Amino acid sequence: MPSSQPFLSILIPSYNRARFVKSLVTSLAHQIERDDLEGVEIVIADNASNDDTAETVTNLAARWPFVRLYTQPTHFGSAEKNIFTAVGVCRGKYAWTISDDDHVSDSGIKFIINLLKTRAPAFALLNVSLFDTLGNMRHYYYIPQETGRQLSDNDDLTLRDLIETIGFLGLLTSISSAIFEIEPVRAIDLLSIIEKSEIYSHSAVYMQAFGSKKTIFVPQPIVNVYDDEGLALDKISFVSASSGKQRMYSWTIGLARLIEACDLDVGKIWEVTPTNRILLGDLITSYMCDQITLWLDSRLNDQVFTDREVDIVLNALAATSSTRLVLTWNRLRQIGLLLRPLALPADKSNETFFSTMAALPTETYTEFIETLNNYARETIVQLRGALSPDLIGTIEEGELDGYRISRRGTQWIAEHAATATSVSEPLQTGEHYPDRLVAGSRQVLEARILGLVGNSDAKKRTAKRLQKFDKSVMPPAIVAAADWIIAPEYLMRASPEARAARTANGAEGLIDFWIGNVRNNIVPSPLISLPWFRHNNGQLESRPGPPTLEKVVTIAIPSGLPFCPVFDEHWYLATYTDATHALSSGEVETGFEHYMRFGGQRGYDPCAEFDEEFYLASHPDARRACGNGLYRSGAEHYMAEGAMLGYNPSRQFSEAEYLVVNADVGNAVRVGVWANGFLHWLAMGKKEGRAIAHDGRTFARSLG
Repeated sequence: MPSSQPFLSILIPSYNRARFVKSLVTSLAHQIERDDLEGVEIVIADNASNDDTAETVTNLAARWPFVRLYTQPTHFGSAEKNIFTAVGVCRGKYAWTISDDDHVSDSGIKFIINLLKTRAPAFALLNVSLFDTLGNMRHYYYIPQETGRQLSDNDDLTLRDLIETIGFLGLLTSISSAIFEIEPVRAIDLLSIIEKSEIYSHSAVYMQAFGSKKTIFVPQPIVNVYDDEGLALDKISFVSASSGKQRMYSWTIGLARLIEACDLDVGKIWEVTPTNRILLGDLITSYMCDQITLWLDSRLNDQVFTDREVDIVLNALAATSSTRLVLTWNRLRQIGLLLRPLALPADKSNETFFSTMAALPTETYTEFIETLNNYARETIVQLRGALSPDLIGTIEEGELDGYRISRRGTQWIAEHAATATSVSEPLQTGEHYPDRLVAGSRQVLEARILGLVGNSDAKKRTAKRLQKFDKSVMPPAIVAAADWIIAPEYLMRASPEARAARTANGAEGLIDFWIGNVRNNIVPSPLISLPWFRHNNGQLESRPGPPTLEKVVTIAIPSGLPFCPVFDEHWYLATYTDATHALSSGEVETGFEHYMRFGGQRGYDPCAEFDEEFYLASHPDARRACGNGLYRSGAEHYMAEGAMLGYNPSRQFSEAEYLVVNADVGNAVRVGVWANGFLHWLAMGKKEGRAIAHDGRTFARSLG
């Protein structure tokens, strides 16, 4: 049960989205109950909604006492203001802000609490997986994997270091990615920061509160963030318009004011996204060009800069220590000087340059305006030309066998670390330069590297298959997984065609058969359960897209979404440090891959509820089957045979007793609705708080 003094406050800002709040809070509350977590409260910051949010949260709070509602007295125009005015009612040492439509992976709260107690940071930034609103994954790692590993290994990291490495505007502004000590935030003047510019104000708040304090970065995503790609501009522009600001205010004047308040150098901050990398100073300059063009095209007074606003941006840009940007700032200053005759007075009166010039003869007015516009546009074109190399950007993505791998625009480039020299000319995809390789995807690039220099047998096989399937429509993730995901004996018993392929062409024939039949939902291992995936990921499964098995391999496994009753990605990584180290080093891509390659054969438990040692000791036929190579673990045997035979998965859970105590489940098993009691308990009984024994014990308590 949660303690009276919380350690962690989960703060959920929301406005008119009661159904999202109900789903998220229910999911989080089940984690808190199941994992028996103490010291956690959930606070919903209702931004004066006019739907049934208050009633929904009140009902949730009646069921779970650790849920609380805070309703703003008036509606705020941004989530940032809602969040930081609600921080004052949070009672924990730490606050974790979570967007109401995002998803926290199973056991994610437990993982975070253990992390905070072990490493005691002032601020923690979580990497996230990015999905569109249809449930399609856009990027598993928001911050590229190699960058994330380097940051997570830095024990002396401060928030200023983090901002200079990954940016002020990107991941740091994702509501669900930030966890912070509450007291330092309460100690600063929040409203004065928010008044400078509401959008991105949370980055400035974090910087002022934690700039020089201990910060950690969590590279493995435990939050799925759902967003409409391409709508950010419209959303932020709406906030600008509602407050009487220029369309690009949040990226120009407002951003410059926040940067000035944080004493940051825009020539040192690299804004990193999953696909690009750009200097913050160049980004501000680019948006200044957009705003000026919008003004000149629209002739609208509400898009005009004042003298003071022009100076704010120029001063922020001029403060950089980057000598490379001097020419850029000079060109922008030319535009700024050009704008002065057009700019409004500081009081933004209605006497604008255009209204004054309108009194002149029409020909004189038109000629002057056209001359001024042409000069402004020429200057902007020159400025954009100076920006273009950085707008393409280069993201370092790690090394492989002596080659540095990076992404430049849409190209993947491998440069030999010992001989590579900097180049600026365009590279041709598919060409082999003396010290670099160029390809259109990382998989093809790695295949070419491995083909040149060799590697482990597994990587050589994967590289060969990637080349074989390069021209097909089969996702490379499936090809790469084929080396470890297949349980050969299981697959051959399930499919006579698979056995024939193995007989004809050996192990490679079996692998080729499976890759070619993924879209026929030919399951490669008993640990992949398509019904379990559908049961737990109904929204994702119902979306248009590839067949179910392809979604499991390309989305569920990399994201830690449930696809198997007896495997828990986050519990497994939190329990076995060698799995975590293998993931951090790049030896494996997921905890499930580690289990399939190594953990199962080492006797590791795949989840908290399944006891591998007990299962093999209690069931001799399972032990013999594993010893004969029919299965790689007791868990595989259980999913293939043991579940249907009613075998007990652990000493805490008695299949027969559960069915007696829960007579309705016993009846459902007898008529074939459920395969056995344990699978029912995992799917529903655990959430319903059902007893597993005559004395009323629940599984979590019996684990003690």
